[in-house]
Amino acid sequence: MAMSDRRPRGTPQQAEADIKAAMARLARARGGPSDPKVTATSLAREAGMSRKQLYHYFESAPELAKTWQSLRTQRARRSDTSSATTTRHVQQLEEALAAWKTVAAVTRAEAERQAEINRVLRAENERLRAASVAATGQVVPLPVR
Repeated sequence: MAMSDRRPRGTPQQAEADIKAAMARLARARGGPSDPKVTATSLAREAGMSRKQLYHYFESAPELAKTWQSLRTQRARRSDTSSATTTRHVQQLEEALAAWKTVAAVTRAEAERQAEINRVLRAENERLRAASVAATGQVVPLPVR
């Protein structure tokens, strides 16, 4: 938020909620709660207040740092949960891929079997045509496809 967006807070709880929301936005925008570039000044600016107002609601830097660390811990837990979910989804996709590979192998084997049957039938057709020509002296035309 720009400096001109500073506004009085309705309640201390609302101000703290605004500050925590600003912390979350900065954490997302700046690469996480461990980013050293996040300062009290940048946090106050993001929350739409002055540093003086910020320290009115968080009376000391250690208290502010504790809240920031809490956000970091919550994000890490969500990241772990997200990682577990991602791992589960990857496993499901790998299982589905393995099943499709099996289907593809069976389909390939069936196609090869059909191709062999076609080769045998063509060879048998040629043998029968040759026997017919030898017996009757006439060539039997092949059907047009």
